Amino acid sequence: MALDVSQVFVWMDQQGFLDSLLPFFLFFTIIYAFLEKVNIFGAEEAEARKFNVIISLIIALLVVIPHVAGIYPPGKDVVDIVNKSIPGIVLWTVIIFAVYLLLAPTGIMPKISQKLELWVVLLAAIVVGMIFAVNTGFVPPNVLGWLSSQSENLQVLAFIAGVALILYYLITPSSPAGEAETGSGEGQ
Repeated sequence: MALDVSQVFVWMDQQGFLDSLLPFFLFFTIIYAFLEKVNIFGAEEAEARKFNVIISLIIALLVVIPHVAGIYPPGKDVVDIVNKSIPGIVLWTVIIFAVYLLLAPTGIMPKISQKLELWVVLLAAIVVGMIFAVNTGFVPPNVLGWLSSQSENLQVLAFIAGVALILYYLITPSSPAGEAETGSGEGQ
């Protein structure tokens, strides 16, 4: 008897796995990682980890249980908002990753990474914020509809960004051959 993988996912969806357990793990992981990074409870790792786990568990449960119980007001369900936002965020992540893959063999990536790292992070934060703003209803969809994963404008925007990066690489003067890169060969 062959196992149909799509039926496994349908069964998981019918059992509520995709609607409750996956969002719980997502919220728990994000909150735990944030608490570990910020290190609110001091330098004592064992004690801090206990608090981080408990706080992450409680916050994740406080988000998911009202969703499962159906007590969130219409349009204010945090799990639904995140579920609507994830496809757009993943699409942008794939676009950025594809640009990196296309530019990596050219040798342009270290040069761009050093100069534009802060701007890329800032742009990513703005795009994620706009995606969440549209999916929460804070901003009408027709205002930022170009961020939709079905938008043709998104493909055009990705193409323009790729062309702009290539033009930036071609226009920017290269460093003189005699100049050594910082940190290369020193102390060896």
